[in-house]
Amino acid sequence: GGTTLKHIMSTCLRRIQAADRTSRDYCNMDSTELQLCRTTNAGTYVNADPTDHIGIQRSKAMKLVESGIPDVITSSHMLHAATLFSDEHPGRMFTILRDPIERAVSTFYYLQHAHWEHDYRPDLKEMTLLDYAALPETPSNRMVRWLTGKNSDPNLNEDDLEFAKALLERKFLVMLTDKMATSIERLIYYMNWDESATIPELYKETKSCLITNTNNKEEAQNQVPKVGTVEYDALYAINELDMKLYEHAKKVFKKQTALFTNKRKKSVVELFIGSATKEQQDDDLVQATKRSDYEASQARALLMERPPEEHRSIEATNSLMA
Repeated sequence: GGTTLKHIMSTCLRRIQAADRTSRDYCNMDSTELQLCRTTNAGTYVNADPTDHIGIQRSKAMKLVESGIPDVITSSHMLHAATLFSDEHPGRMFTILRDPIERAVSTFYYLQHAHWEHDYRPDLKEMTLLDYAALPETPSNRMVRWLTGKNSDPNLNEDDLEFAKALLERKFLVMLTDKMATSIERLIYYMNWDESATIPELYKETKSCLITNTNNKEEAQNQVPKVGTVEYDALYAINELDMKLYEHAKKVFKKQTALFTNKRKKSVVELFIGSATKEQQDDDLVQATKRSDYEASQARALLMERPPEEHRSIEATNSLMA
């Protein structure tokens, strides 16, 4: 999910990012000055890696946010990376979430082959999902840990879950991997990228890129154990808080529909509609708009239950992503 989102932002939407491995792989990380590094197929990045303490401190010293160079700052240490921003240079936060069981299964198969990753695990090829779930080093409740800053604390509890749920709802644009096209469309409006995303001379290229990357289905999805199996129960047991958070995130995603109803533009919507006859495209657009209007009506009803300050807009210029 996060990898796909970063790829979409850099290649389809042409956003400049300060990210993790990509910045390290393509940029001069020894320089004391901010530099842009353009890649052939991964987009444009800044030579800053705000994914750990050292990288965040370096980004502060180089005045990464104040420079206005990156459109997106990516970090898995949200609470720490948030210190890069200030009242004078605020940020908007967004994150993309995936079903925790699907995520665990995907990680299990990915690490068997990802020799470029620092946590590459070829030995997993000889293990089952049950074996993987039982390993003490297997990640558990990663989203709750990320939102609470308790990355290594073995003792998470319901209070941590409630904090994570409140933070997610009040501070983030919530995106879901199984609703990637809708999520990216919302991100475009949220970050005011609609004009740059619909530049006439680049429109066909942008559309092709978005359709290709928002319709991808990972092989691991076919290998997710069914509910009620011992494999599913084992993975659920080590991700129970994340499963509860994910259910809450889906409700937040639905509520946030109302925030974008009046912002939808035909030129942006059509970026996500596959190549077909004009008549088919128009029908797809009508159906998409009807679905959005219905979801918005439901969301508005839900939002009426929340205090006004819960859904006020936040003026900002940069972004922080999971």
